[in-house]
Amino acid sequence: MLVQSKQKTYTFEWLFQEYEGESAIVSFASVEVKMSMSDIYELIVFEMLEHCQVPI
Repeated sequence: MLVQSKQKTYTFEWLFQEYEGESAIVSFASVEVKMSMSDIYELIVFEMLEHCQVPI
């Protein structure tokens, strides 16, 4: 599980963050929300491609 976040700071710079793993907490500062990775991916169903061993 991976989430990438880009946020514009008060000094007009871009802040890039990566969150990885089920227990990671993703912070959406502009709307003052925090969510766990397991909540974000809760309803996502991953399927395996026939020709590879990596879920899509």
